[in-house]
Amino acid sequence: FERLPQAADSGGWLVQDEEAVAAQRGVVWDLIKQIGQNLTNGTSLTSITLPITISEPRSYLEMVADGWCYAPLFLKQAAVEADPVERMK
Repeated sequence: FERLPQAADSGGWLVQDEEAVAAQRGVVWDLIKQIGQNLTNGTSLTSITLPITISEPRSYLEMVADGWCYAPLFLKQAAVEADPVERMK
């Protein structure tokens, strides 16, 4: 059995990206807070949700900006429409 080159001498993995580790600590902390809140409130632990940062690493501002990248296309199309209802579609 040969050890992987990424493995630390004491076991586990060597940390290459401290920023990614800090982000993951934030996710774990959020999960711990949710578990604690559910336990103190007496609610089921099945209602714990995973933070959006797990599946979407971008900031809220970046996600909002994605929607606005199409604004010039739609605004030009709305400007040429004569019918007010069609402009709003």
